[in-house]
Amino acid sequence: MAAYLKSLPATAQQASFNYDDATTKALLGGKREQPGATLFFGNCVSCHGADGKGRAPYIPPLAGNPVALDGDPSSLINLVLNGAEPLVVKGTPDAYRMPQYRVQFTDDEIAQVLTFMRSAWGNGAASVTAEQVKALRPVTDPSSDRVIILKMR
Repeated sequence: MAAYLKSLPATAQQASFNYDDATTKALLGGKREQPGATLFFGNCVSCHGADGKGRAPYIPPLAGNPVALDGDPSSLINLVLNGAEPLVVKGTPDAYRMPQYRVQFTDDEIAQVLTFMRSAWGNGAASVTAEQVKALRPVTDPSSDRVIILKMR
């Protein structure tokens, strides 16, 4: 699945990408003033790395990721709210899964960390708003009897 997703071409809704290590240097140098940077460093770096390159083949990169660059951030919001199941790569299930942050993070915090990630490492995608997160939170709640299924891109 990850190999397939990486092979998809950019869509018209995706921002362009050229890797820039300024974010990596800032994170590792303790410069985390940008909203969402401290949340990212405390919760995401151990898996996705300060360089945003992930840990192939099990943990996807955030730098240049087509889902991160997509004009519609719904898939990213859903992933942060609800996490993801472990992947199977070349027939081997991995031990890692994206945890859900539905309970731990507010709508504003999720918007901040996603905005940070969508603008880091050369990603040039638009900001995510707390209103976008708030709109998806109830309709993607796994405990709800009115869950909608988002098509992952």
